[in-house]
Amino acid sequence: MSAVCAAQCGLAAARLKRDRAVAAADAVVVDAERELATAQTALVEVSGLDRAGVLLGLNRAALRRARTVAAAVPNTDTAA
Repeated sequence: MSAVCAAQCGLAAARLKRDRAVAAADAVVVDAERELATAQTALVEVSGLDRAGVLLGLNRAALRRARTVAAAVPNTDTAA
């Protein structure tokens, strides 16, 4: 019986460790998405929508979405 309880505790600890790793990785991905969208938005501001689209190989709708993402994705930096 104690072996089963120990195995259950081990499984719970492994799942917790996995969940923490996934949450940390998700935060990194969200930050990268925000950074990309912000950089694309900056390029649009400098070059204009049409030229930025040519430079990036994206259509106008994709660049408009990037502006929306840059504005909507929260900054998860904990250093600030």
